[in-house]
Amino acid sequence: MKKAAFIGVGNMGGALARAACRAVGADQVVLFNRTPDKAKALGAELAVPGLDNPAWQYAAARHALYQGGKRVEVLAGYEPRFRFFAEWWKQLYGESEGKDGK
Repeated sequence: MKKAAFIGVGNMGGALARAACRAVGADQVVLFNRTPDKAKALGAELAVPGLDNPAWQYAAARHALYQGGKRVEVLAGYEPRFRFFAEWWKQLYGESEGKDGK
């Protein structure tokens, strides 16, 4: 079973989530956004799981680990159809972690 989790479903994340739904099926995609209503709206549009999903759990775990001093993260992808996902992830991560002089 293949899954894609999108943390951040704005313009770029939403477009990638839509493309992932077309590529692997909506049942294989999970969404999370810091504003839950945006994730719920896109989830309803694409018929993907809501906030009770692995993406939310990942975001919560990542935050807790980061607060505990664990600051190294590894992303590995083995599905060729997600080859641009790593590029999106690098941009998202840089934008999220690189704000406010961090």
